[in-house]
Amino acid sequence: MSAKTKRQDINILYSIGAILAVLGHSHSNDWASFDGTVFYHIIVFIYTFHMPLFFVIAGNLLYNSKSINVKSFGEFIKEKAFKLLTPYVILSAVFLIPKGYIEHGGFKFLNFEFIIRSFLVPRQNTWGHFWFLPTLFICYVILGGIKKLITNSDKKFVQWVAVLLGIISVYFWLSPIKTDWFALKDVTENLFYMVLGMFLAFVEKRSTVNLNKYIKVIISVVLIAISVALYVFNYNYKIKSIISILMVLALIFFAKIMGSVLQKQFDFISKNV
Repeated sequence: MSAKTKRQDINILYSIGAILAVLGHSHSNDWASFDGTVFYHIIVFIYTFHMPLFFVIAGNLLYNSKSINVKSFGEFIKEKAFKLLTPYVILSAVFLIPKGYIEHGGFKFLNFEFIIRSFLVPRQNTWGHFWFLPTLFICYVILGGIKKLITNSDKKFVQWVAVLLGIISVYFWLSPIKTDWFALKDVTENLFYMVLGMFLAFVEKRSTVNLNKYIKVIISVVLIAISVALYVFNYNYKIKSIISILMVLALIFFAKIMGSVLQKQFDFISKNV
């Protein structure tokens, strides 16, 4: 994309998300070695929202995408499969045996079930952190298909589909499918965030409210403060979900502010991230 068509706030969100991903994984595999430390709590706090942020961005971009309107659904999915599943499959296959040998100290691990799980259970993949690639692909299949279905449809039909999609995504977000096969648990947990990204893009496109940048700063700071307080005083799965939404919203406001303040710095980060 040219500099004119790129959205600065999305660049900033990508940059922040990537930095958080690096920080969130900058620790020993042995969590017990730093359990209870300030660093431990920073890492856990980052984990509550850094991946939801990427899915919100993906949903926002999908809503604003014009390419899906001019392409067939098959072409759209083929393109997403090439971008997301190719690195997942190739890198997993290349390192399957070497990494397994190092981790298990031999070849006893190598059997048919292990190979099948390595590709169809993303969390148990050669690189477990690649779980988001097939998860994002499946979310694109679902939401891209729905967007294609409702394009040029009756307004009432679109509204009903949107409401139904919102209800279903919230239900699975609160009660995800308890299996890692085919990334189903991750899909049901993160589909909500892509839907949220699409909803925020819808609101932004139609909103006539233009908040002062100082108001945005206050909102961002308040949301972060509430998130930290919730984490410190009453952290559990449902609280984690609330924190993820509040922090994503805080970062969105922050990105809007920084877009006009540190544009060159974030351009550099987004290009080299």
